[in-house]
Amino acid sequence: DVYGIVPLTKETAFVLGEAAGSKNVWKLLDLKEKKFGDENYIEDYNFASVIMHSIDENKILLEDSKNIYQFDIESGKITLLFSWMNLGIDGSLFLRDTVDKEGEIFATTVKEEKGQYVPELISIKKEKRTEAEKKVLTLACAFELSEDIRGQLIAFNKTNKKIQIELLDYSGYQDAAIRMNLDIASGKIPDIIYTRNFPVEQFIKKGIFTDLYSLMEQDKEIKKEDFIDSIRSAVEVDKKLYYFSSSFRVSALAGSKKLLGDRTSWTIEEMEEIYHNMPEKSVFMQGQRRQWFLRQYLNTQMQDYVKWQTGEVKFDSEAFKKILEFSKNFPDQKEEILEEQDRETAIKQGKVMLEIFQLYDFSEIQVFSQLYKNVGGFTIVPYPSVEKAEILPMEFTGASFGITEQCKDKQSAWQFLRQFLTYDYQKSLSIDESDGFPTRKDVLEKKLEYAQAKKQYKDQDGTVVKPIHSSVGFDGKKIKLRPLNKKEVAAIKEMIQRVGISSGYNEAIKDIMDIVMEEVESYYAGDKTVEEVMEIIQNRVKLYVSENS
Repeated sequence: DVYGIVPLTKETAFVLGEAAGSKNVWKLLDLKEKKFGDENYIEDYNFASVIMHSIDENKILLEDSKNIYQFDIESGKITLLFSWMNLGIDGSLFLRDTVDKEGEIFATTVKEEKGQYVPELISIKKEKRTEAEKKVLTLACAFELSEDIRGQLIAFNKTNKKIQIELLDYSGYQDAAIRMNLDIASGKIPDIIYTRNFPVEQFIKKGIFTDLYSLMEQDKEIKKEDFIDSIRSAVEVDKKLYYFSSSFRVSALAGSKKLLGDRTSWTIEEMEEIYHNMPEKSVFMQGQRRQWFLRQYLNTQMQDYVKWQTGEVKFDSEAFKKILEFSKNFPDQKEEILEEQDRETAIKQGKVMLEIFQLYDFSEIQVFSQLYKNVGGFTIVPYPSVEKAEILPMEFTGASFGITEQCKDKQSAWQFLRQFLTYDYQKSLSIDESDGFPTRKDVLEKKLEYAQAKKQYKDQDGTVVKPIHSSVGFDGKKIKLRPLNKKEVAAIKEMIQRVGISSGYNEAIKDIMDIVMEEVESYYAGDKTVEEVMEIIQNRVKLYVSENS
């Protein structure tokens, strides 16, 4: 696949593309002979939407919505010139740009003024700074920042006269998380870390993060008591808070009350007993595959098997053995699954045991109320845990950050972080915009109040509140949404109160899952016993944790 082509001279052109194995390569094209030169490897950036400009016959500028790089054809090296964000520009809003032979960049973009986007012409060229230098703090991320966070970062840098926060954006790499983690492990430690998809527990043990409670204690407005107790507790380590977020979502399983009763927790044995006592041709979950079940289980229950703070690994436990044996009930990912019943019909007939329940907005509770209304309602349970706990896992969404111990100015870094934790900020975003519920108690109560409105009104602060009247698609059908009732509000609050652990996908979890999935295939195929596979997994994961702690 060709990403782009740009002329260098009248006789040659530079071609960038993707070769076998998803590797980025470049070639020179002889325009006269219509022949390609040798294929050359180029670093694994995500170049799918790149725009290229030639400066001369040896230098190419490569631009995407985040950064501008310079590629030197003679040396084969690529250099990051600058990040759009660090110039106070949101690169995702660019319309077009061009580069002259001296390397000056001219761009037409848009900026927001009074809720409207207006065109803006800018030029960028390299010059020596003559103004007093701001103190620079670095913010590293391996996961792309949202439009809202980018806007907050640009606004902070424009209004702060003493501090400039520069973005170290690793998300342009194909192996973003690995590159960022390796840099930090080698001592290239940023001042602030965007913790979404980042292996926080691994680096907390290494002493990378600062306790945010110590900074809250010095803040006149923001206090630890402002935030939902269960959410705070889920990420505390030894009563310290090393990272936090503006929003979160809760993960759970849901099934009919007829099958699950009023239970709030269960063991693996109880789950298996209910499943095996279901009617013929019943399913555990629609489309369930053994590999998918195991990955989903580990993503929410990894803390049962890996303790980063102590280095303890428990893949040789009886609980894990039972999960492996239970997962073999389901088809292999290579097997075809026969056409399944309509989901609503299967639920009515009691032939589907569980559904994944993600609480991140006001629609999910109503969708499940509709699906299970003819079977006496639904019950929320976690994946079965070793200690039969009723706690549910949550995952941070939105603006999730931590400050490093090596930060050059922790108070200034806190000034950036705190803006995402204020009442005004969290209230200004809709649940959809933040992809989850607010972490502040007062904002959550206000959002739930608005969600129950049956007629339009204006709140004391001027917010115009409109009743919920919309619909969502589910399983090929439309389900109408309405204002929440008291029972639904109580159910949402109860789920949030049950939160007790933090989950979320990151590079460390991926690596451990890959080890498990690689070894478990020999058990599924019948080549090894479950005990033999568990021993191998235990040894490999223990080594991984030891090497990465």
